[in-house]
Amino acid sequence: MKLDENTGGIITLEHAKKLVIAFDTKYNGEINSSFIGSKNIEDIMKQDGCVGLRIYNGYDEEKQRISLVLIGVDADGKEILDDGIIYDDLAVCPPICPIETSLMNK
Repeated sequence: MKLDENTGGIITLEHAKKLVIAFDTKYNGEINSSFIGSKNIEDIMKQDGCVGLRIYNGYDEEKQRISLVLIGVDADGKEILDDGIIYDDLAVCPPICPIETSLMNK
């Protein structure tokens, strides 16, 4: 698959609900969502040659919880690592949860 600014696909709300509920069922009590500010996403995307983000699932042993790692990627699929901007330490739910969402309605 060629990576570019259009990689990814739109899904329906119903499919999103199915995915989120399945995760919550399988990993009940784990972090179920993460938030990152738009400026931080823009900082990654403004890097030379960046066409998108790669999001790694990580685990923070100190905090004993799931942790997402966001890295810029160029059109060749190469991660922008050397002197690149890498984010973690996102606002996670729980404890910082959406005020209102229909994704978690079972």
